[in-house]
Amino acid sequence: MKTIGLFFGGKSVEHDVSVVSAKIINRGFENLISEYKVVPIYITPRGEWIIFKNFPSFRELKEKRGSKSNVHVLFNPSSEKLVLKKNWFFGKKIIIDIAFPMVHGNNCEDGTLQGFFETANVPLVGPSVLGSAVGMDKVITKDICRANNLPIVDYLWFYREEWEKDQKKIKDKIMEKLHFPIFIKPANLGSSIGITKADDERTLEDAIEVAVRYARKIIAEEGIKEVREINCAVIGFKEKETSLLEEPVHYSKFLTFEEKYIGEGKKGGGTMAGAKTKVKIPAVVGEATREKIENLSKKIFGLLECSGVSRVDFLLDSSGGVFINEINTIPGSLQQHLWKASGLELPNLLRRIISLAEDSFIEKKKNLTRFESALLR
Repeated sequence: MKTIGLFFGGKSVEHDVSVVSAKIINRGFENLISEYKVVPIYITPRGEWIIFKNFPSFRELKEKRGSKSNVHVLFNPSSEKLVLKKNWFFGKKIIIDIAFPMVHGNNCEDGTLQGFFETANVPLVGPSVLGSAVGMDKVITKDICRANNLPIVDYLWFYREEWEKDQKKIKDKIMEKLHFPIFIKPANLGSSIGITKADDERTLEDAIEVAVRYARKIIAEEGIKEVREINCAVIGFKEKETSLLEEPVHYSKFLTFEEKYIGEGKKGGGTMAGAKTKVKIPAVVGEATREKIENLSKKIFGLLECSGVSRVDFLLDSSGGVFINEINTIPGSLQQHLWKASGLELPNLLRRIISLAEDSFIEKKKNLTRFESALLR
């Protein structure tokens, strides 16, 4: 039986989303208790690691938010496992065979945690550092799309200090290059946090003021009138497979955090009600559009060297144009509703992405890491 380290929480504004995602994944593992043992490892908003025997309740997590770590890492990369020890010198050792980082946002999803697992030489669910870091940065993702002639909307970006130094210059630059409506976003956050739609110069300034509270790097994207949003999930490593397409149904100017994760005005509950109920699956698009979206999804998945599951978000205009919006390398709850609609139930989805993590790890071990030279003789 293999032990899965389920990492969740994190020092990020998307901390709570990660907790909900991990709770759903843990439920999926309840159907696989004869195959896997799951060890929940909670990363607090301060970055401390708290290990639990069983997945904790929300109340337990709130009580632990200010606690110190109750484990430390015994660093031994040659073991190809992650060894944790509770309560320091006299504590029990916990051996993690595969790391499953169900995390979102900065300091977690952006390659930071993935880099730790890579250094510790332990198999990792999802992409490694490159795919995680690039997928998290909306600017770099669009730069790569543009370099590979993949369709994207017009955009530009700037740093917070540039805005603080000369606000008029930044506003003029945006309005000279882009047409309203314009979306202002933190370049490296998700879950619709810090995103605002601007329809004129006044709302543009307000939107930037919101975004710079969350990130140093800001992206401005030209909006599409009469836009449709279409999402496509991809699973694989060397071979890639796409899910059915989905179309989010929402009632505000864009899909908000509340609509994604709460739904119908409900608070809490950890069900991701919005993500489940406000989508059309399959999305109603023409055959040519569907094939284009599927091919583009596989293309960017491969360009970023992704593994496991990712979700690619697209924008469609009224004339049938298709534009890549972003890629989510560890989307909330692994898009299991999309895979279920595509014929892949959550337990089998979990089996598959764990197998892909092992395949990726085996492939990495094929690389030579030693080169005999005369430099140290």
